[in-house]
Amino acid sequence: MDVMILPVFLIVFIAATASPAVLSAECPQRFPKEMRPLSSCCTVEMNPNSSYNYTEGDPIINKCFGDFNSSATRPTGPPSGYDCELECLMIEFGYMGKDKTINKDKIVKSIEDEYSADFQEAGHKAIEICMGRKYHTSCPSGIDGMIECFAVQMMLNCPAKHWSGGEDCKETKQLIDKCGEVLSIFADYDTD
Repeated sequence: MDVMILPVFLIVFIAATASPAVLSAECPQRFPKEMRPLSSCCTVEMNPNSSYNYTEGDPIINKCFGDFNSSATRPTGPPSGYDCELECLMIEFGYMGKDKTINKDKIVKSIEDEYSADFQEAGHKAIEICMGRKYHTSCPSGIDGMIECFAVQMMLNCPAKHWSGGEDCKETKQLIDKCGEVLSIFADYDTD
């Protein structure tokens, strides 16, 4: 089963696991709520001919995050044997080995399958930038930081025809360029 989970679950789960930090006195600890989120400035286009099957991955998603179709209370932590939910997801889908090594080839193949031709360059650039970093995030493997980095880099390198523009997006991009993805692009999900 070759399922790409990065675009589908990114907004829902990364926001909950992103670890804010201060890079300098000029950078806020959290993404300012009054600013437009970067995710609303770039319309990421998926490949309509992708082999991705949204229901094929449901058993893995339910294993790692609990059953979303159930009214029962979701588990509050990762399943046994995993340090965090995203690590469970990445290992179960084969994007990360049990030894916490990222399967770059499989991620690149998924980018090429899942994203439209317009986003191929941005996807490849994002994975190159994010694979070489060390992350100090809530998941010891740093996978939550890498996935957030990937999302931010995809949007920072958004092809012009998919960028919504405007001063508010320009300001957001400048802040992210200056302060990094540590701010979390998912301001709407900030609970503090």
